[in-house]
Amino acid sequence: MTEGAIREFVLGVLFAPSIFTLVWFAIFGWSAMEIDGIGSAAREAMGDQAGVLSAAVAESIPLAMFAFFDNFPAATLIQGLAVVIVAIFFATSSDSASLVVDMLCTGSPDPGPWHQRVFWGVSEGMLAAMLIVLAGDAGLTALQEVITVVGLPMFILVFVMMFSLLRGLSHEDLSEVRVGSPPNPEKLNE
Repeated sequence: MTEGAIREFVLGVLFAPSIFTLVWFAIFGWSAMEIDGIGSAAREAMGDQAGVLSAAVAESIPLAMFAFFDNFPAATLIQGLAVVIVAIFFATSSDSASLVVDMLCTGSPDPGPWHQRVFWGVSEGMLAAMLIVLAGDAGLTALQEVITVVGLPMFILVFVMMFSLLRGLSHEDLSEVRVGSPPNPEKLNE
């Protein structure tokens, strides 16, 4: 693999999502700070409107997004779209988790039968629902804390893997690899 191809791969696959996320959060984060009032002079000039988003975050972090969207035109449409996007995120995350658990249970890189994957998806959903119903807000808080604690070692592992991937790709010599020759058109008609 040439050095240019490695650079394109790294920029396109590894850094592009990170840069997009950084820009996304910078735009929406700055907008939220402007709506809430940046600095004491701005808060004094805004009067009662100052700190509305901060109060919404203090009341309920998940619902603060809807308070933020109330400041834009077509707020109901944007809020509905946000709910659909969050639902799609949860569905795809649950499906991916079920696939991984299914593949770990079969010991094969190929997914197992569809009913086994459905079993894992339903089991994960029931476990999450029981945790929320039985423990309430404390269960949800505990789940969030566990996710945070488990996420840190995974972040460190993936961060180190990024440099390992770059090192491995730089040592690859794929200039001699041949995929094959095109098929003979006469043999295709037979």
